[in-house]
Order: sequence, then structure tokens, then C-alpha cells
Amino acid sequence: MVEGRSLRARAGVGDRGPVGHVQGRSYRGLAGSLIAAAFWATPLAAQQISVPSGLEISLNDVILEADTKVARFRFIVPAIGPDGGQKVFADVIDDLQYVCDRVIVPALQGNGWDSGEVVVSISDKPVAFGTYSPDVTQFFQPFRLEANACIWEDF
Repeated sequence: MVEGRSLRARAGVGDRGPVGHVQGRSYRGLAGSLIAAAFWATPLAAQQISVPSGLEISLNDVILEADTKVARFRFIVPAIGPDGGQKVFADVIDDLQYVCDRVIVPALQGNGWDSGEVVVSISDKPVAFGTYSPDVTQFFQPFRLEANACIWEDF
């Protein structure tokens, strides 16, 4: 849970089917089951992930684009922002790989996704998807889902 927000699909989109998106269609109704699987049935209020660097990381959003087989997992990591120590991308590389392999792959496979692209994004505070906000630090990393692992990709 981030700032008291539920991690369920956003109000108004969860039960209405696909939401239009520039690169396909987002199926946010599936996000609830992915989130539950991603955290091995832990309570929604306890969605902190332990990562190799020891930073605090928590799930903010999941966007599945079934048409293009792109799964976007968006996390909050306060330590990458100016108020949290301004960690740089090199400080979180191992954490992104860890989260993709240990959290995202099992969640996707448990929901029938065995191939496609995974985009892991982290920001120091919540920001609407697709929105540029100069006061929010954001890092993105694409992966290819292959053979039970996340394979690092470049943009």
C-alpha cells in the first residue's frame, strides 16, 4: 500500500474491461491476481519487497498489455529521489534484476504469461502512467521473459 491507496485496479477501470493504451490494451482487471501472486499471498498492506541493496521497494501498479505481450510493473523506491538519498541507476541495477526474476516471473507464469516483454519502472513517488513530472525521479528497464528468467534488454 502506498500512501493509503489500494493496489487494486484504479477506480472506474477495473470492471469495465480493457483500457485503451498507445501500445495495445491494458487489462488492469488482471492486475489484482498478479499482485497477489507476486507477493505470495501476503496481505496487501505488507507489500514491501526485500531487495539485495536493502532499499525499500513497494509495488505501485501493474499494467498488462495482452495484445503486445508487454507487462509493466511499476514500483516506488523513495531512495532514488532527492529526499531519499538520490541513488543512481547503477545503485539499483541488481534490485531490478532480482525483482524481475524472483517476483515478476512467478507472478506472470502463474497467470499464463510465459513469454513477452517486461518493463520494470521505479520512481521515488507515485506518478500517473505515461506522465512526465520533472519533480519525480524515474528509472525504466525492459526485460525479455524467457525460460523462467528475465533477460536484460536495452531500449
